[in-house]
Amino acid sequence: MFESLESGKLGEEIFSVSYVDYFNRLPYTEREHLGKAFERFRNGVNLETLRAIYGSLYHRTADGSDQATNLYTQIEIERVSHSSNYLVEGTHQHTGESFTNEYDAVVAATGYHPRIPAWVDRVEIEWEAENQWRVNDRYQIATQTALAGSLFTHTNLEHSHGPAATNLGMAVYRNAIMLNEMVGETMFDVAAQQPFTSF
Repeated sequence: MFESLESGKLGEEIFSVSYVDYFNRLPYTEREHLGKAFERFRNGVNLETLRAIYGSLYHRTADGSDQATNLYTQIEIERVSHSSNYLVEGTHQHTGESFTNEYDAVVAATGYHPRIPAWVDRVEIEWEAENQWRVNDRYQIATQTALAGSLFTHTNLEHSHGPAATNLGMAVYRNAIMLNEMVGETMFDVAAQQPFTSF
């Protein structure tokens, strides 16, 4: 199933600075619960992209022609090998059915998963849960003992900053906040438009 992103203007206000601040102040258990409710805001496909793909496939096959394209969902790819074409082997996550097919090209939409670097083990991080560090509203990772400087994060924020954590539109805001904190003064204005929704 291809699930579209929520694209209503009011729904998108969860990507606002106000919502990020609100989310960050909630208790961990409530943030964890809410995070699961926002999958459609973060992990869907842009509706216009879905329409364009469908339109292209429809027009390509309206006269009865072979579509020459396969779209799969809920597939776990176990191996891809390449000689003259790509040989793809996998299993359907719901049915358990195995498949092997040969393709000219493969596009794998695998999502994004942050990787915590190994050196983090040498820092006494305050963890909210396994692999989820405590992060304040300035994107600073909390530590059990004071450091000579500060440790900031741009990833692994879904549990602390909500659905806007992976929103590229918020990356500029996050960068400005972190840089201002690093230099100890306001070098970058972080004024944000006030949303219509109160959180």
